Amino acid sequence: MLIRQNLKLASAKATLLSAEAALKYSRIQLGWTTIVSPIDGIVDVSNVSLGDLVSSGQTDSLTTVTTLNPIFIDMVAPVEDMLSFRRQIEQGAVQTGEKLSAQLQVGDNDILEGSGALVTYSPTVSTSTGSVTVRFQFDNPDHIILPGMFVRGILQLGSQKAFLIPQRAGSHGADGLFSAFVVDSDGKSKKVSLKTYGSYQNNWIVRSGISANEQVIVDGQKNLSEGVAVTPVEVSINSDGTTQDIAPSQANDMKLSPSHSQTSLSE
Repeated sequence: MLIRQNLKLASAKATLLSAEAALKYSRIQLGWTTIVSPIDGIVDVSNVSLGDLVSSGQTDSLTTVTTLNPIFIDMVAPVEDMLSFRRQIEQGAVQTGEKLSAQLQVGDNDILEGSGALVTYSPTVSTSTGSVTVRFQFDNPDHIILPGMFVRGILQLGSQKAFLIPQRAGSHGADGLFSAFVVDSDGKSKKVSLKTYGSYQNNWIVRSGISANEQVIVDGQKNLSEGVAVTPVEVSINSDGTTQDIAPSQANDMKLSPSHSQTSLSE
């Protein structure tokens, strides 16, 4: 009698274990219906609707999850610029900083707050564009930058001692030199030809051919010739490239930059 009771107990325990195993497997199967993203981010519009048949082996994705903060930005630069920059470093014309940082320009010349850190760069040159790709990481807490958006990167590659000549002061000739007029010591116009080394905002970068605080003519030079007596009026150049006369009191108090003094011809 006791043996029969033990057999029934063992059979009941086996049935219980089988039921628990079946319950566990059912819970695992139920878990397969819940898809958890391996990364945090923003979920895109779903590619399927409620009731659509999906399977584990299908090639079409259900949706896309994108991490927006931080966000990675790939910048491209012509390999000629990279080689030119290396030559400038080797010649001592440019002093590099401890780290390479970048800023982003979005929309209508709006500069995104903060700076990006270098992540990596491509060791190869694109055969179709002749450019090198550099990747930076930017903080994007407000999700201003979105994937696929076109932005302009501003790299702080280093520093150099140079003059900033307003781009409106002249033009480049067929020989690649920048022609502009300055005011000489006799108060007459003097034409100079300058070699430019890139640009900064609305200015050309020039290293020689002009002296500190020399007055550069930025208006009225279209009909101007060399050796003409001029009456310069000191001006400032706004961010949009337009000129604005400086009042005498402001001009006296103003500290001229070591790059140049900007003047406009009075009528």
